[in-house]
Amino acid sequence: MTRAGDPEDSRATVVDLTADGREALDRWRTDLVAAIEPLFTDLADDEWETLRRASQILADRTAVSLAVAR
Repeated sequence: MTRAGDPEDSRATVVDLTADGREALDRWRTDLVAAIEPLFTDLADDEWETLRRASQILADRTAVSLAVAR
């Protein structure tokens, strides 16, 4: 991770992942998918759709929260 002052707001700090951090995050995501995928193999189509909708709601709400925090 790197940290730097926010040029637009001196009270804030901008945090970013380094290349190594991005690689570590990618490995973690791959491991996570491998670990939880077996738990979802028997879901019906309507259950997959429910998960897709819930995931989209979470992504939308998270994006709004991040935008407000900035």
